[in-house]
Parts: sequence; structure tokens; C-alpha cells
Amino acid sequence: MTEKAAFWSCILVRGLSEEEKGEAFSAATPRAVRFAAGETVVTAGDTFAAVGLVAEGTLTVTRAGEHRRVIHKRLGETDLFGVSSLFGGNAPFPTTIIAETDALVLLFDEAGISRMLAAVPHTAERYIALLSEKIRFLNRRLDTLAGRSAEERVAAYLLSRTGNDGASGITRSALASTLGLGRASLYRALDALTAHGLIRMSREAIEVVDSEALNLYISTERNAKK
Repeated sequence: MTEKAAFWSCILVRGLSEEEKGEAFSAATPRAVRFAAGETVVTAGDTFAAVGLVAEGTLTVTRAGEHRRVIHKRLGETDLFGVSSLFGGNAPFPTTIIAETDALVLLFDEAGISRMLAAVPHTAERYIALLSEKIRFLNRRLDTLAGRSAEERVAAYLLSRTGNDGASGITRSALASTLGLGRASLYRALDALTAHGLIRMSREAIEVVDSEALNLYISTERNAKK
């Protein structure tokens, strides 16, 4: 995929006219950087003031786990990262991103994004929508972590990640890291939810069997503590 084709397909300009897309790309003036497989794109804790767009290849987003780094998610062509790293000072980047394959990444600095938002106002709406979704995600995570048992936290997080097919798309290692649970606590919670027939586990994945029943289970557990 060419640099311009990747940009024209990303969520910031998707649905806009070709003229608007061209104007946005010209205003943003991204810098194209190639990464070899296994090369680090950004390290957690670094100052990273840019929005990245994957034009080619696959990147892996990782977080520090209890004993090793665990995969949080993967980014493919037209996916963005670093949207919240701009316009707010030099906060440390929260994750480490590594090129899983040879990759081409377009990097948009703050000045370029500012020019794009001013030149094509529709992109500002998309950018705000992305930030709003991130805030909603963080609020859901805070709600998941606040004052709940391990079982409730696991159940609530799985519900927030589950698609229509019941697949959560997260491994046990990544789940433990995300929720800040030790391996023993996580396994006890998963075993309990499995025993209730609410989830199903395979070697690599966790599947929600009945979303409604799992939501009811969370509500029942919460009410029992009042």
C-alpha cells in the first residue's frame, strides 16, 4: 500500500472527498519511516509526540507483564497509534510498539496535525471522536478496576472487549497484565467463571459464552456486597 493510499483509507479522512483527502495529506506532510521486523518503533516511557499510521506491515503493542512483556494488541495497515500523545505536553508513552514484520509507518508531528485540522475541519471532528472513544475506554477500565473482586474485574473487562461472536481477542497473559492481577488470582477468577458456564477457554483465547448472563452475574455480585 502506498503512503497516500494508506492515509486516504485511515479513519481520520475515511468518507471525505478526494479533494479533502488530498488537501489533508498535503497539509499534514507526514514523514515515512521504515522499520525492520523486530525493530522497536517506540519504547514505553519515551517522549513520543507524533501520530503514527501503519502504511505497510504489522506492529505489536506490548505492555510489561508480571514476568515478561505481553502482547496488548496488533496494529495493521491503516491503523493509528499515538493519537493522545499530542497537544498535552510531553507525557511518557504508555506502551512499547515493535515491528512484527517489516513495516512502513507514517509519522505526523503536532504541527502537521494542526495544519491538517485547520485545513480540513472534518478531520478535527474525527480526531475528537478518536480521543472521546479513548476516554470512554479508560472510564470503562477504571470502572472495571475500582473496588471489585477479581472475578468481577475479569468479567467486566471481557464484556467490554467481546465481539458479536463472543471472542474477547485477549490472552490470559495480556488479561493479567491489563487488570494488574497475579497469575493465581486470574486463574481462580477464570475457573470460577468457567464453572458457572459464562466463559469458555482454549489454549490461546477466552470466549464469552453468554454476554447477558455474564452481565447479570456482575450485577448480582455487586448487589450482594451492598
